[in-house]
Amino acid sequence: MRRSIYFLLSLFAVITAHSDENIFPDSMMTVRNICAEDSLHSTISIQCSVEHVRIVLDTTVIGMAPIMNHPVTAGRHIIFAQQSDSWNYFSTSVAETIIVGQSEHIKRTILFPKTVTICSDPFGAEVRYNDSLLGRTPLHISQPESGSFQLSKNGYRLFSLSLPVHGTMFNAVLEPFESTEQKSSSFIRQLPKTPPSFYITASAAVLSGTAAVYFKILADRQYREYQRTGDGTILCHVERLDVAAGISLAVSEISLFALYSLLLSQ
Repeated sequence: MRRSIYFLLSLFAVITAHSDENIFPDSMMTVRNICAEDSLHSTISIQCSVEHVRIVLDTTVIGMAPIMNHPVTAGRHIIFAQQSDSWNYFSTSVAETIIVGQSEHIKRTILFPKTVTICSDPFGAEVRYNDSLLGRTPLHISQPESGSFQLSKNGYRLFSLSLPVHGTMFNAVLEPFESTEQKSSSFIRQLPKTPPSFYITASAAVLSGTAAVYFKILADRQYREYQRTGDGTILCHVERLDVAAGISLAVSEISLFALYSLLLSQ
């Protein structure tokens, strides 16, 4: 028995010393190669501060966040995150550039800014923040921490929206000013009624003033006729016309004074 054991040990030593081939099986070598290749792979894990975010790595959609241990090649890559499961105008997007090293495992958290979509009825209102014009409604913008948005549109009252805004969308209903026609009709309705004495006094002032001018013109014509002929009866007629013109002028002045008093009383 002892001799058999010695013989087997001697035979194993001879085979090991003189053999140039690998004593490990091919399957063992394959396992080693796979493990070595896996140790050279790089991965990336992506999380987001909001839900329903689609992740695009370079030009390939790799899924919805969170993404865990996604294999990537070493080098420069662009991560594009879209805050919606459908592409639309109001979706928020974030793009980042990363550099991946050999056998590096990167963990990235993408933070989305707090945004709000401001609409108005009617649309096209100017949106300002701290006297700075941001755009016109509908407007999708990042939301500041404090302050207020001011919405303005010609013909409508100023609308103030206090921050922060709860939710992702706000619709402001603008209140119109009174139209020019409404203001004019309102002003006319508010005018006081003019008393009849106002019209009577004004008419008397105009008529008496016109009569005074008329009588004075006739008197001047008759006086020139008297100077040409020397007829005494014409001179008497001139005197009567001058008296009528004086009386009319006096009535006109009295009427104007009364009209002025009525205007002050109004």
